[in-house]
Amino acid sequence: MRLIDADALLLEIAKLKRSPWFNDDSYPGSHAVRKEAVEIIEDLCIKDAPTVDRPQGKWKHESDCGITKCNKCDWSIEECIDWNYCPNCGARMKGADDE
Repeated sequence: MRLIDADALLLEIAKLKRSPWFNDDSYPGSHAVRKEAVEIIEDLCIKDAPTVDRPQGKWKHESDCGITKCNKCDWSIEECIDWNYCPNCGARMKGADDE
C-alpha cells in the first residue's frame, strides 16, 4: 500500500486547471468535457477516497537510548529518535516508552 497526500493532489489539479491544456477551447465543447472529467476525478477518486487508519505505536528506547525500536514492527535504529511515525510500517507514534 502506498499512502498519498490527497491535499497535495488537489493542489496539483488546481495547477492543471490553470494550464493551457485545460483551458484550450479549440474544439467546441472540449473544455467542458475536460472540466467534467477533472471534476469527476476530484470528487470520486480523491475527495471521497477512503482514508487509511494507520496503527498507533510507541518507540521503545533500549540500551540507554542507544537503540530505538518500533513496538509494532520491531524496526530499529542505532540512535535515540522520537519521530512521529515509523518509517518502516507507518505507525503513528505517541512518544517514547521508557519503562
